[in-house]
Amino acid sequence: MSKPNKRDKIDLLLKLSIAVMFIVGFLIFMYPFVVDSINNYVDQQRLEEVQDKMEARSEAEKKKRLTKLEKENKKLKTIIPGAGSFEDPFESSLEGTKSPKKEYYEEHMIGAVYIPKINVSLPVYDETNDFLLDKGATVLQGTSFPVGGKGTHSVITGHTGLPEKKLFTDLELLKKKDKFFLHIEGKKLAYQVDRIKIVKPDKFDALKIELDRDLVTLLTCTPYGVNSHRLLVTGHRIAYPVEAAKKIKETEKYHRRRVYYLIAGCAFFSLLFGYFVWRKIILYQSKKRNYTFVFYLYENGEPLPGVRALLTQKRDVVRINGKLIHTISDRFGKIEFKNIPGGVYRVETENGLSVKGKIWRLKDRKFKILKRRGYKNIKQKIKHFIIESKKVN
Repeated sequence: MSKPNKRDKIDLLLKLSIAVMFIVGFLIFMYPFVVDSINNYVDQQRLEEVQDKMEARSEAEKKKRLTKLEKENKKLKTIIPGAGSFEDPFESSLEGTKSPKKEYYEEHMIGAVYIPKINVSLPVYDETNDFLLDKGATVLQGTSFPVGGKGTHSVITGHTGLPEKKLFTDLELLKKKDKFFLHIEGKKLAYQVDRIKIVKPDKFDALKIELDRDLVTLLTCTPYGVNSHRLLVTGHRIAYPVEAAKKIKETEKYHRRRVYYLIAGCAFFSLLFGYFVWRKIILYQSKKRNYTFVFYLYENGEPLPGVRALLTQKRDVVRINGKLIHTISDRFGKIEFKNIPGGVYRVETENGLSVKGKIWRLKDRKFKILKRRGYKNIKQKIKHFIIESKKVN
C-alpha cells in the first residue's frame, strides 16, 4: 500500500498554513464590522428597553421632566455658545475614572436621535463626557436641550471613527434637505438640514441661538482619522412627517438585519473553511490506501472498445517503477486502473476525453468520477460510471 511522501506532507502543511493565514487575515479585516454590528445591535436593544421604561411613565411625570428641560432652555436664550460657556466636547477626558453602572446611563438618557439616511439610531444623553459619548449622542453643555421651541439651538455631539462603533462616523454623508428625528421625553421632533460647516475646534460662532428659529446641530470630528476640525450639520424644525415612523422602524430593523446577515455569513464562511480543511485531510489520508479508477466509455449508446487511456496527476503522467500507467478500453468500453493511491487524477484518452477522479470518502473503493464538458455521467445501480459522448457521428 502506498504512503504519502515527504512532498505530500509539505504540500498539505503549506495549504493548511495558507488557509489559516487567510482565515486570520479575514478575521482581522472583519473585526471592525463584527464589533460595530454587535455593539449597534446591543445598543439598539438597550435603547428600546429604556424607551419602553420612559413610555411607561405617567403623563404627569413626562410633563414634569419636559418642563424642567424647557426651563433650562429659557435661561440660555441670551447666551452665545462658544464664548467660554463650554469646552470642545472631544477635548475633555475622564481617564482613570471608574466606569459607571447601567443605572448611570439610564438616569442621563433623555431620548433618542434617528438619522435614517445613514442608519443611525442612538440614545441621547443630557450632558457630554467620555462615558456617555462612548454609548451614544450627547447634548453639549451650554446649549439648549432638544425639546423644540423658538430661540433654541441644541448641539448634539457624537464620536467619529471609533473602531468598535460607528456612531456619527457617516455624518459627513448628510446633504441639505436630509431629515433627522428626535424623540425626547415623549416628545417627537423633526429637523431638516439647511447648513453644513467645517470649523476649527475653537470656532463655534455657528452654534449661537437665533431668536426666531428652532435649531439642532449634529457635531462630530472630521476628517476621519485626523479629527483636526469639527463638522457641524444644522437643521431647522419642520412638521413631524407621517413617514417618519416608518423610516425610524426601518433604521431600527437595519441593525438587527445586519447582525443576522453577519452571523449567517460567518457561519457559511466557517463551514466553507471547515470543508476545505476536511477535503485536504481526506485527500492526504487517502494516499495511504489504494483504490480503483474505473469507468465505461460509450458513444451513441454503444460501448467504445479499443481506446487507449493514460493516467495523469497534476498534468504529469503517472509512472510506477519507471513505467507509464496506461490501459485500453475492453469490448464493454471499460477503462480500469487498479491499486492506485488516493488523490486527484485524470485519465486522458486518445480520442480527446479527459476524465477527472478523486477520492470522496476514505471508505470508498473507487474514485468518484466528475462530469466533463461534452459528455454526461450516468451512475447506475451497480455503481459503474458510464461516460457517453453527446456527439453524433
